[in-house]
Amino acid sequence: MGQTCCGGTHGNGLSNEEFIYQMGSVVADPALAGVVAGLTKLAEDHPYLKPTGTEYAPHPLLYWVRRCREFALAKKTQEAESCLERVTDSLEYELAQIRDAFRRFDHDDSKHLDTNEFKLMCAYIGWGTEEASVMDLDKDEKISLEEFERFVGHMGGLQQLFQHRRQRVARKQWGVDAPSIIEVGARVQAYHYTENNEKSKSLREAQVLELNVMPSNG
Repeated sequence: MGQTCCGGTHGNGLSNEEFIYQMGSVVADPALAGVVAGLTKLAEDHPYLKPTGTEYAPHPLLYWVRRCREFALAKKTQEAESCLERVTDSLEYELAQIRDAFRRFDHDDSKHLDTNEFKLMCAYIGWGTEEASVMDLDKDEKISLEEFERFVGHMGGLQQLFQHRRQRVARKQWGVDAPSIIEVGARVQAYHYTENNEKSKSLREAQVLELNVMPSNG
């Protein structure tokens, strides 16, 4: 989804304070006031969902945050509520996945990743030392769930994180051109197994139906 449709005159380039100021008084419309309050809380709790125009890797939900602002400024309450609901529902789903991913590396259930757990996670995902240092916001050499969630958000969300992982595995197995080839729905040339469970000697055209990361792939 493109994000260029939302110009600065529609609230894209506004800070959260400027947006609230331009909204003026919304007391007459409690529902619209609720939308503004919801957007404000999103910006406070999840800074990567605060439109700035200078995001390192814009989170996909920023598009709907911007759309919500547009509708709010236009006093289109129902449309604004719909956008806000879409953002909150999608965010709740992603946060649940992030918590699950975090728990997979929090082996001692300490609610934070220590140095060894953190190194294992970075090695698995393919992050380098620069990305790792940015994630530790308070520099205590431990990663909390909140720090992990915010970093994933600033990196473009969980979908982008998984894509990074898939590309790393694909490059390791097939080379630098693999990301453009290894996609669901792509047409590829592949070996197959015969009725005798023997690998074929020739390639056959096939279509990628599913992508999985196997433990043996690193």
